[in-house]
Amino acid sequence: MSTLKEILTRRPVAATIRLTVPAGGARPAPPVGPALGQYRLNLMAFCKDFNARTQKYKPDTPMAVTITAFKDNTFEFTVKSPSVTWYLKKAAGIESGSGRPGHVIATTLSVRHIYEIAKIKQSDPYCQYMSLESICKSIIGTANTMGIKMITIPSPLIKSNNNQIKLFLGLEEAAEDVAINLKRRQFLTHQVGAKVISGFPMLKLPHPWSWTLSALSTIQTHIHLESLPRLYTRFLSSSSLGVPSDDHIVHLILDQKSAEAALETFLWASKLPHFTHSQSTYRALIHKLCAFRRFHTVNQLLDEMPTALGMPPDEDILVTLVRGLGRARMIPDVIKVLDLASTFYKTPSLKIFNSILDVLVKEDIDLARHFYRKKMMSTGVQGDHYTFGILMKGLCLTNRIADAFKLLQFIKSSPVKPNAVIYNTLLHALCKNGKVGRARSLMNEMQDPNDVTFNVLISAYCKEENLVQALVLLEKSFSMGFVPDVITLTKVLKTLCILGRVGEAHEVLERVVSKGGVVDVVAHNSLIKGYCRIAKVNLGQRLLKEMEHKGCLPNVDTYNILISGFCESGMLDSALDMFNEMKTDGISWNFVTYDTLIKGLCSKGRMEDGFKILELMEESRGGSRGNISPYNSVLYGLYKENRLEEALEFLSKMENLFPRAVDRSLTILGFCEEGRLEDAKRVYDQMTREGGISSVIVYDCLIRGFCLKGCVQEAVEVMNEMVGYGYFPVTSTVNAVLGGFCSQGKVGSALELMEDMVGRGCIPDGGSYSLLINAFCRNGDVQKAVMLLLQMLQNSIIPDDMTWNSVLLVCLSEGRERLMSKKGLHVNKLLDRITKTGNVGHE
Repeated sequence: MSTLKEILTRRPVAATIRLTVPAGGARPAPPVGPALGQYRLNLMAFCKDFNARTQKYKPDTPMAVTITAFKDNTFEFTVKSPSVTWYLKKAAGIESGSGRPGHVIATTLSVRHIYEIAKIKQSDPYCQYMSLESICKSIIGTANTMGIKMITIPSPLIKSNNNQIKLFLGLEEAAEDVAINLKRRQFLTHQVGAKVISGFPMLKLPHPWSWTLSALSTIQTHIHLESLPRLYTRFLSSSSLGVPSDDHIVHLILDQKSAEAALETFLWASKLPHFTHSQSTYRALIHKLCAFRRFHTVNQLLDEMPTALGMPPDEDILVTLVRGLGRARMIPDVIKVLDLASTFYKTPSLKIFNSILDVLVKEDIDLARHFYRKKMMSTGVQGDHYTFGILMKGLCLTNRIADAFKLLQFIKSSPVKPNAVIYNTLLHALCKNGKVGRARSLMNEMQDPNDVTFNVLISAYCKEENLVQALVLLEKSFSMGFVPDVITLTKVLKTLCILGRVGEAHEVLERVVSKGGVVDVVAHNSLIKGYCRIAKVNLGQRLLKEMEHKGCLPNVDTYNILISGFCESGMLDSALDMFNEMKTDGISWNFVTYDTLIKGLCSKGRMEDGFKILELMEESRGGSRGNISPYNSVLYGLYKENRLEEALEFLSKMENLFPRAVDRSLTILGFCEEGRLEDAKRVYDQMTREGGISSVIVYDCLIRGFCLKGCVQEAVEVMNEMVGYGYFPVTSTVNAVLGGFCSQGKVGSALELMEDMVGRGCIPDGGSYSLLINAFCRNGDVQKAVMLLLQMLQNSIIPDDMTWNSVLLVCLSEGRERLMSKKGLHVNKLLDRITKTGNVGHE
């Protein structure tokens, strides 16, 4: 209770201001500036005092500050550490707590975390009179509301009150406790231990130091990083872990995520008892600094190395610097590394020259050539295979083939003879530019071609579909003991399968396997696809079983290829069995699986099964992935069965998934119905330019509309596009085009179209033949009319009365004698059939 004196001397309060300000980051800017400025408080005094109070915390830690502003323009403020919730989330490494605390556990924390958070919170004004036990219990209650499970708290920790407590109840117990939590969060591995707690990165150490530092990370959560090396050194020196090796420190430095952390790690290692830095640790640090473009610091390190190590930096360190400058595109500084090397060595090594040359080649081949002439040749530096390989690579990458040949001649005249790498680089450039014959001649000059040589040329011949030369080189490579790599093998298999020589492809694959070559699932898939292409799907399925016996597991593409093959062969039940087998084998269906099977089922009239697979696709995680193809396949199936009303209804239901495509399709159908073919074609062309694929209903409507308008050529173009997407028109649509040609007197074009559609699998009906027969009869072409009539009868299609009458009238007008003299035998057969079928027709 306040005394009377305190009440009488109490200053009048103008306002109470509550802010969240980052530790050590108070500035006379928002939010501090506007909040204090309106009460005319001394901003600089507040910022200076606040930053001084919070300097022990990690920068940018959110600190809750309550400012009491008095009417005489003075102020007082209290600072609280971040909320318990913030500490718990940082210690657990999570963004938020559990959505269902008590049911779902977000993570776990050990008692050490609670203890250290409680020690920090004890310094808050409102907690300074609370016991450590009470604060720990309060924090545990908060953790429970966040779904954070606590590891059992040892009783000595809770009952020890404010006494000085040892952090660990034995190092083994602490390590086990922390390791359980870190393993749950997948932060502890056998190779590297890592910890991020309370807003600052902790050092990563290789095993076995990882568990020690992970446990130590809870000591003072927000104490500045500068105090950590002392703690690490003390614990390492008091333990039996021994002195870390150079490799441990190198991996530790390379694992850091910033230049500052790498430097801090390097300085920390310097203070370890009995540890001395080496060239390798300096090289690791320089590599990290170059990655963050801290080249000024790199120069300082290079200057101190002769004193610190008693020796200058080795060539590997300077090569690391060259590559770092090259990645930063600091080309002039790359060249200056030569001068830097001259300060340490009498003559820079060839390795340094080559590293600079390699960077320059990637930047500018002319600059690289100038460097070679002025800095290497003129100073007597003799290049090696690596030097000339770099120059050859630069010339070939810029397609300067003529200069590359000049360089090859120069190398031949030098003490360094061209090796296979130099030749292969030039061979690859020649093949890339389509000069495979010249590459083959160059190969004949090589004394020792290697497997890469054959792989380059065989792949090039396969690209040109010159299978003869590819197989000749393949045989030669076998005879020299080489085996093609898996990429080259796959190209050979694909080329053979495209040409229908699947059996030979299978023999090549078996031969490569027998010689110990690598054959992956992609190569097998190419062969299986070849079998499916020649309608031998069962052999492809047998190859699938052989793959599994050899230990090469099939992937989703393997099954998709077989499903497609079964569908194209009409073996729909086998396709469905393969679909179900994928689930049994643990291979997830993807969009291609659904799309292939839906298309196969719907195009072959299995609409109910197609709808079931479509439903499975929609229930899957990926769905159609915004692809309209499966839905167009359903429309195609309905169209082939002449279920046009159902097709239009299905198209309307697609609007929720594909509003733009459906809207344009309905617009085109509306224009066609109104006879506005130009507008319909305009919308169709726009849709095609934007990459959209029209449905079969749109194609059919456009074809019929153009035929009615007499625009038969436009109808044929649309029909070709329709067939190009795998949608074959029904016979009535083809008849509309045939009728259009016949009405224009282009009977020959109509006949060619019908023959083409028959070759594509479209079966003409009586209407198709009648249109052409009547047209030929009107033109007086009796022979073609008779031949079509015979073909019609051979296909068991009975002509209608009009067709009979047309043929008979033409025959009578031409005269029986003349017709008999040209095709007597055929006409006798024709008359016999007319007699037989005519009676049937009249019955």
